[in-house]
Amino acid sequence: MMPTTSYWLHGARLFRAGQFFAAHEEWEIQWKNESGAPKLLLQGWILLSGVGVKLEQRQLDPASRLALRARERWMEYRGRLPTGEREWLDLPELTRALAWIEEFLAALAGSSHLSEAELQALTDRLKNVLDESCRS
Repeated sequence: MMPTTSYWLHGARLFRAGQFFAAHEEWEIQWKNESGAPKLLLQGWILLSGVGVKLEQRQLDPASRLALRARERWMEYRGRLPTGEREWLDLPELTRALAWIEEFLAALAGSSHLSEAELQALTDRLKNVLDESCRS
């Protein structure tokens, strides 16, 4: 289940606006008060916002490491859920985020450089992994 707190929703709006560092800071407030699976879920989003920051800084290696860590947190999150509750993979936001991570890593395969246009396209798609419902 995606979080619905004001911190989550505000962070999601910031993320969609491309304000990745601000989203990271907002979600971290909630993350500090969570435990167990919800903490892992939020940590994945915090790490993914860090990817956005590193893309803005044109630091591709750190961005790819953060993307891998985000994916790991979500896999760990999935592993902590009872089998009947693992439908989290069907959540559109997580499905899009995981697909974006795979696209990003594939774009970097064998290259440590992306053109400005490629970086901008990846950043634009990253902003849109959170759907319209996260704007409210």
